[in-house]
Amino acid sequence: MTTGANLSVQSTTDATLTSLVKFFGIVLMAVIMVDVISKALTPSLSSQYIQSRMYQGRTDPRVVDVTDELQILSPITNPHYTAWVSAEFINDGPDPVYIAINYADETFEVKRGETAAISRIGALERISNIYFICDTGKTASVRVIGEF
Repeated sequence: MTTGANLSVQSTTDATLTSLVKFFGIVLMAVIMVDVISKALTPSLSSQYIQSRMYQGRTDPRVVDVTDELQILSPITNPHYTAWVSAEFINDGPDPVYIAINYADETFEVKRGETAAISRIGALERISNIYFICDTGKTASVRVIGEF
């Protein structure tokens, strides 16, 4: 025989179980929604990354007036905000210039009238920073043509 006290405990237990089932149902739906949204966005984010790494065939010409103070040209922080895959440096003089790609301590010299070209096509690291400096008291005007 069931008493009124037993019915009260049973209905409280049923209400608690019903509340827990509803709660976990909501949590499960939220997890499924997050999963669906992330899968929907992933191809878009992946294609944006791939597109940023692809060669676009566009050029970005610049002129850098180099002195004996270190100067940095950073294609990734200037419009087009894209690292270059290659760069050509034409030193119009009057003096030699020292140039480094991505790391300031790895320089190469470009004398007046010379042209140097750097290619990072196929490399994991593109050209994101270019360092320029002349010897003390010297200057140079360098045309830079970057490709991205």
